[in-house]
Amino acid sequence: MILSIVRAGFMNLRRDRGALTLSFIVPIAFFSIFAGIFGSRGGGMNPVQVAIVDEDQSAVSRRLVEALQNEGGLRAATAAKGGPTTAAPYDSRSAEAAVRAGDVSVAVL
Repeated sequence: MILSIVRAGFMNLRRDRGALTLSFIVPIAFFSIFAGIFGSRGGGMNPVQVAIVDEDQSAVSRRLVEALQNEGGLRAATAAKGGPTTAAPYDSRSAEAAVRAGDVSVAVL
């Protein structure tokens, strides 16, 4: 029953070129126009603030931290903001506090 209805709908769509155009080509055109307008807005993407807590301290975790820090779309930090001598490394509590305070968007433990 459902297959018959779907088949009849496609047959009607195939016969009506205007409906075919409105169904497939116009949405693609609108998507392209809006992507062009809003995609270039502001000149670029703001990096996501990420707090990193490396509790494992293994070679693999250090490579992961390094990869996150080298990612262009992220601003990854392993220590809380402060002067060069006062910046303490994030632990799970300070990372959670930074997320709750809005200093960072997300914390990776």
